[in-house]
Amino acid sequence: MKKMFLVALLLGMGWLGAYGQKLMVLGGSADFLLMKASRIRDSVQIDRSFLTVRYRFSTAHPSPDGSPVWCDILVQVGERYIKQTDLCLHYDCLIWTAPAASESLFAAREKAGVRPSNLFSEIVCDRESREMQVVCGDFFQDAAKMYAQPLPQITWKLSEEEQTVCGYTCRRADARFGGRNWTVWYAPEIPLATGPWKLNGLPGLILRATDNRDFTFDCVGIDQCPAPVMRYAYENVQDLRTLHNYLRYERSCYEHPFQTFANGEPALIVSKDALGKTVYLDESWSIPYNPIETEDE
Repeated sequence: MKKMFLVALLLGMGWLGAYGQKLMVLGGSADFLLMKASRIRDSVQIDRSFLTVRYRFSTAHPSPDGSPVWCDILVQVGERYIKQTDLCLHYDCLIWTAPAASESLFAAREKAGVRPSNLFSEIVCDRESREMQVVCGDFFQDAAKMYAQPLPQITWKLSEEEQTVCGYTCRRADARFGGRNWTVWYAPEIPLATGPWKLNGLPGLILRATDNRDFTFDCVGIDQCPAPVMRYAYENVQDLRTLHNYLRYERSCYEHPFQTFANGEPALIVSKDALGKTVYLDESWSIPYNPIETEDE
């Protein structure tokens, strides 16, 4: 089963060397990208969580076949670190690297979502220094992109409006962040100033967040059982250093995907049109770009 999975993954969105040129075969539509998992080389325990929160991340734009798009994100809160993990990429990586991937891994991957969030592989936030390290999968190869940034300081407008989320009475807050207007619902009963993705800074855990247009995070589970918080070392990592550099790279993947994949080398990219006919993409290929985050305005 592992061999079949590797072949499917490679054909789904991978690259091979063929006749001296890069080759990429798109398993789906040429109108969207999927962030790829990056192989884990090693791991070390950095903390132990006292709270684990599971969020359902969903987008308003369906898959090419019309099905909803969603992915679960796991947030582990420890005394020193808060770690977030895109579960689709997490299980893809474990399956990719396991000597013999078990049925339980494949089952867990099926429950983790339709496809990766395209937001990150993992985010590790140091609660003392208030620094974040963000690791993203690459869109074209088995590699990781990494950058660091301070924990964002978001100016929230608080409201007395209430809503029940995941069994907790929550209050509303609104803010402009990353180029979008966010409405969130936080639980004062859980006095942690954190939430999904980069949203933080409220007097309670954020359990629901939406930009009221494209993206939504919904808490679907809270667990207080202690668990190890692991930091992974990846086999192939490119340190882009800053959010600015990462966003520039991300934009190029969408607006100039052929050139970004080829990187100055001969390349062949194969896809299929709506009728199932093979098509060959060239430098004119572009993908609709609707990022969750732009740089501060």
